[in-house]
Amino acid sequence: MVGDVFDFWYEYKTAVPKGFTRLLGKIASLVDRGIKVHYFIGNHDMWTFGYLEKELGVILHREPIIIESFGMKILVGHGDGLGPGDHKYKMLKKIFRFPPFQWMFGWVHPDIGIGIANYFSRKSRYGTQKKEEFIAKEKEWLYVYCREYLEGDSSVDAFYF
Repeated sequence: MVGDVFDFWYEYKTAVPKGFTRLLGKIASLVDRGIKVHYFIGNHDMWTFGYLEKELGVILHREPIIIESFGMKILVGHGDGLGPGDHKYKMLKKIFRFPPFQWMFGWVHPDIGIGIANYFSRKSRYGTQKKEEFIAKEKEWLYVYCREYLEGDSSVDAFYF
């Protein structure tokens, strides 16, 4: 899973965000059957602090990794924040990953914290749904990231973000 499976995820000490019980159960069921489940943290679920690994047994990744499958080397990860540009998100990511900020957010009641997060998520989604004109692939952040990556490691056959 390459992130953003949950619209918002924050691991409160005693509360799990409502609405994901069946999905969490299915993931646990897959792991219990011996299937390795890899989870790549996205921009909507970066506040995981061990619950998914301990309770469900998923293998958590915060950065892209190379996997080998069917004789191919594939770089897999969550795409937000990779490549040039997207400076606003990259700044927010630094703030959101700052431990004192995470600690303070944990003191906000889940009903309020999740409400705030859902509000900003909707606002962000509305802002990105504007119709943007495609200019050139060379200006697409992930395309540039992949090209630059291949300059350093040309053995990668594919990218999955």
